[in-house]
Amino acid sequence: MSRDDSDKKMLFITFPGTMHRLFFGGIDDVHLHTGLFFLWGGRQYVTAPGAAGEPVESVVTERPDLHQRLIQALMQAEKEGRVRWPSKDRQVAFDLLNELLIANSYGPVMSEYEYRWRYPYAELGYGFLAVQQRCPQLKVVWRRLRN
Repeated sequence: MSRDDSDKKMLFITFPGTMHRLFFGGIDDVHLHTGLFFLWGGRQYVTAPGAAGEPVESVVTERPDLHQRLIQALMQAEKEGRVRWPSKDRQVAFDLLNELLIANSYGPVMSEYEYRWRYPYAELGYGFLAVQQRCPQLKVVWRRLRN
């Protein structure tokens, strides 16, 4: 994390990225207990990985204690309104992300239409980089760290 990002709250948007950051460092309990969660893949994918037949991240099987730490933080975050769970048919819905941001006193990100209108030559769509570029007020966690 850069020096400029050190005081920003985190926005966790991928389960694998979050687990890998827990494993390799860069996320601690303060981040988990203050951050916002918009984990693509949905609630079951995060809380019961593999239940739907999908592959399970190795970090989950190797470090179930970290997975339990994340689940406990998510349960608390749900109570505090810091979580939104995209459904499988609504994986990258900026309106749902905006709902999370606004509920937690952050400004909304631009919709895909607004973004395309303002930046007609931009190649970003609804991907992770788009969220990172559209949420400068938060430290967006989505990448797996390589060892």
